[in-house]
Amino acid sequence: MFSGKVKQESFLTLFAVLLCASVMVEGGCPSQCSCPHSPSSCPPGVSWITDGCGCCKVCAGQFNQECSLRQPCDHIKGLHCHLVPGGAPDRGLCRAEAQGRPCEFNGRVYQHGEDFQPSCQHQCSCMDGVVGCMPLCPHQVPLPDWRCASPRLARPPGRCCDEWVCDDDNRISEDPSSPRLATLPDAARPHLNAISKELQPPAHPHSSTDAFL
Repeated sequence: MFSGKVKQESFLTLFAVLLCASVMVEGGCPSQCSCPHSPSSCPPGVSWITDGCGCCKVCAGQFNQECSLRQPCDHIKGLHCHLVPGGAPDRGLCRAEAQGRPCEFNGRVYQHGEDFQPSCQHQCSCMDGVVGCMPLCPHQVPLPDWRCASPRLARPPGRCCDEWVCDDDNRISEDPSSPRLATLPDAARPHLNAISKELQPPAHPHSSTDAFL
C-alpha cells in the first residue's frame, strides 16, 4: 500500500512538472494574435517565416542572434534556438543544430550558418563549408536623365553601387522647345544622349502614297 502511494505521488509530481512546462511554453504566446507592422521585405538572404506561436510573419533570426517563440531562427539554414546557461528560460541564441564545416573566405573563417558581408556589394552565408553570396546592388541601374548628353557609370563618393553620373559641363537643364533655344545654332542646341537615342521608336518608312505627294 505504501508503495502504491509513493507511485501515485510520483505520478502527480511528474504531471505537475509537465503541466508547468506546458504553461511556460504557452505563456510565451499571446492569447490573441496581435502582429506589429510586418516589414515589406527582409534583408538579403534572410527568410520570412511564421513565428513559433503561429501568429505573425517575421524575419528569421540569424546565427548568434537572440531567439524566442516570437522570434524563431532561420530553420532553412539549419539554425535552432539554443537556451543560454544562466539566461532567460524563454530566450536563447540561434545556433546550428548539426555542426557543419566552417568556411574560409578571404583569409577569415566563418562558422556554419553564419552570415557575413565581405563588402557593401554582397551578403554571404556559410553552409557546411560552402560560401554562397547574394548581390546587394541592383542588376539594372535606372536610366540617366535624357538631358544628360554624356552619361557615364561611376561610383559616387560614399556610395556602394554604380550609378549614372552626368558631369556639370554636360548637363542641359533648359527645355529644348523653349523660344530662347530656338535661336541658338545647331551645335549649341540640346540633343538626345546615346542611351535616349537607343530608346527612340524606329522611324516608319514613307508609304508609296507619300512618294507621289
